[in-house]
Amino acid sequence: MQTSIIEREKILDEKKNFYVHSQSFKASLRSYSDPIVYSVYASFDHNKQRKFDGGRIMYGNGIGVGADASLILSPKFSFDVGLEQRIQTPQKIDGYQSTGWRSIPTLSLGMTYSLNSTSAFSISGMAGGSSSAPDSVFGISFWKKF
Repeated sequence: MQTSIIEREKILDEKKNFYVHSQSFKASLRSYSDPIVYSVYASFDHNKQRKFDGGRIMYGNGIGVGADASLILSPKFSFDVGLEQRIQTPQKIDGYQSTGWRSIPTLSLGMTYSLNSTSAFSISGMAGGSSSAPDSVFGISFWKKF
């Protein structure tokens, strides 16, 4: 499970912080065949309603399935690739449906470098395959095992 701690959103001229309003649940099956680690997964994303002075927004929830693989190039470095298909439920503004169901296919590529046995650094990029998907997303992550 993953959740947002703080989200800052702007609607018209109003900016507002929301706390723990988006959650993501993911179940996966992993396996490996040296030098590849691969997995298949199913996910569910839940969004709580956002209340602004100008109205209420209920973002759509999402259901997805996907697969990813990592090619281990050395004990510290890997190349990662993933494919995902998501379905997003309609969005509502003040109780009125403003979008329909959406299909969101994506492709992601990235690299991970293990700094030591408890932390890693990764760079990734994602591209959408439909008009409903984001055009592109670039990410930099630092992972720490506790």
